[in-house]
Amino acid sequence: MSFQGKESVGPGRVRAIITELFDLLVVHGKRMESQTAIVARDEAIGKLTSICLECRPGTDQEPDPDCGIDFAPPAPASTPGEQRKFFLLRMVSCKLSHLFDTVNNSRPLDRQCSHGIDAYMRRIFKAGVYDDVNERASQILGKLGRGDASILSAIYDNPGDAAFLENVLVRICLSMAKYPNAKDALISELNQAQTPDAPTLGHDEFRAIIGSLLSDVFLLGRTSSGGDRLDYRYGRNAAAAISQVADLYGKDT
Repeated sequence: MSFQGKESVGPGRVRAIITELFDLLVVHGKRMESQTAIVARDEAIGKLTSICLECRPGTDQEPDPDCGIDFAPPAPASTPGEQRKFFLLRMVSCKLSHLFDTVNNSRPLDRQCSHGIDAYMRRIFKAGVYDDVNERASQILGKLGRGDASILSAIYDNPGDAAFLENVLVRICLSMAKYPNAKDALISELNQAQTPDAPTLGHDEFRAIIGSLLSDVFLLGRTSSGGDRLDYRYGRNAAAAISQVADLYGKDT
């Protein structure tokens, strides 16, 4: 195992190492099933967003030149000022920074496609509920920093804000009970949000987005205490439903 690459430090380098380690485990490992290893790898990569809190733009610190992360701006708004309306999208997109990384990701996503995620969430929450949830996201973001990692860190440090984000992600997860239909719907929204000349998105992009968004929720559903908490907060059998979605995702390679 060579771990070849130009980065010697930073989350970009760690991401490459984690990917190679889990790929090696999938091929040669005996103690972990391959599907479990694949999901675990996606979860580990998703968590790398929070590694470099101190060098994010929008904080008092200068970016670390060895970081290897491309701090791309948010997707352009459809009309002037419209970007500021997408508070819920801004919050959940914090878990997707590595997918838009044009330095270390060989197939980075165009941030414009993230508006497809917003369109999918509007399907889930409907008009009135979406407006309420989006306003709550606005209130939370209004008191936080600007960098993705610093936003996530601050959210997870506040139990109320963390519960709000978890609620949103759980609703996304539960909406995928009919997995093939939900997959087609999200992929369709992602492609409709793309610019006309952008490449068509499909299975691989769907897996990358869902693995990054729902890794924490999938992990909760696999533990006894986490499952009890999910059932308490979201209704009886919520944990079982989430575990089923996680299994479908794990098999959908």
